[in-house]
Amino acid sequence: MPAGALQPLANHALSVYPHLNAPGFEASKVFALTALYLAKPPPNFPSQGYLRKNLASFYLFVIHPSDFSSSGKHHPGPHHRLGPQIWYISITSKSIEIGRGKGPTTRLGRRRRAEILIECDDRDLVNLATGKSRARTLFENKKLHIRGKLDKALEISRVLSHERSKLYRTVTVDPKHDENESVEFNENLHGYSIGSSVRARL
Repeated sequence: MPAGALQPLANHALSVYPHLNAPGFEASKVFALTALYLAKPPPNFPSQGYLRKNLASFYLFVIHPSDFSSSGKHHPGPHHRLGPQIWYISITSKSIEIGRGKGPTTRLGRRRRAEILIECDDRDLVNLATGKSRARTLFENKKLHIRGKLDKALEISRVLSHERSKLYRTVTVDPKHDENESVEFNENLHGYSIGSSVRARL
């Protein structure tokens, strides 16, 4: 996304949460803004109480680098050799945490298992968060992989996209979902462990 389309709030969010910044990834701003909104919710943003009650889960995001020219076409840039980056959103009955990496460990030192896994490239996540792309279209074009509970995946996508229209000067469009549609996924996405869940498609 062109730098001129961003508002200062995005950079401010990264200055508040520098641990969420992955150089070369615009997705960093999506997660930093979400963390900022969680700390000080704007009007109509879901309360922490609502999120803890209704969206308690461990969400893992595997984001691949992407380089695009101003025309929207792939263009090998300075970050084309970057490897994928991982962010997570951990929601429990007591706390909400957004971070980078594979997530926190349990009291016994074991890595918490991802219950919902979302995998796509950097540009597609930003487009999804800003409403420029729909989850269904990304999935049908094999640009978006999701494993886990569909209802929670849809809800967390709305949290990520909250008020991004004001930030990126675009119109946010909620993904549409057909309750009767389903599709099987690859059992393992880059070897990350995920708990038992319903296979579904957006």
